[in-house]
Amino acid sequence: MAQSESATGKPFVRYWMHNGFVNINQEKMSKSLGNILTIKDALKNYSAEAVRLFLLSSHYRSPIDYSPDVLHDAEASLDRFYTTKERMEKEWPEIKKKADKKEKESLLQLFIDAMDDDFNTALAIGHVFQELHKANRLMDEAGETGNSAGLTHYLPPLFEFFKEAGSVLGIFNKHPEEYFDAKKRNLKISEDEVKKLIDERNAARKNKNWARADAIRKELEDKGVILEDRAGETIWKVKR
Repeated sequence: MAQSESATGKPFVRYWMHNGFVNINQEKMSKSLGNILTIKDALKNYSAEAVRLFLLSSHYRSPIDYSPDVLHDAEASLDRFYTTKERMEKEWPEIKKKADKKEKESLLQLFIDAMDDDFNTALAIGHVFQELHKANRLMDEAGETGNSAGLTHYLPPLFEFFKEAGSVLGIFNKHPEEYFDAKKRNLKISEDEVKKLIDERNAARKNKNWARADAIRKELEDKGVILEDRAGETIWKVKR
């Protein structure tokens, strides 16, 4: 690593922190137990951003316990984040207006305090998702009541908070469309195959062959595709 300074012309890092040992299902990872999982293997099924979120969700001094469920949960958390971000951008375009500086600093302070507390990324990420939950609740309430006064003041600084927190953590930085398009490319089925099965399902529904229609829906869901029947059409989305 030290050679990197002469190779790149950039100063060597002053601090180096390594995460705790990674255990698998509460057992030490070792060749003798045959439970080695490499990053390369993890990336066959999960995005790099999900792996990073998984690692940052524990304090760096603590051991990390891996199981397939925790990476699945990390992927689901990213889906939830980008779904909310997509909703904010589509339903509330005013979020890109200049944010109130004091409101943004107030949102950032808890995040900064967590990072200053011995680089507590787990707590910092917790603050991000706490605000994410609040944003969804307020958007739901605004939709029900028609009163969006609080949202127009809250969302612009929140949007900036997400960007700044994401730039520190190296996650949450993608545009939602980019994120979900990447998930489409990683599906175990091509878009042409999806469309072909949707056409077959529509024909089955027209002929009242409900068993076949349901079987196709289940087959697609197992491959990560969710169908939504709307007036006159069926659309599909990546399972989130």
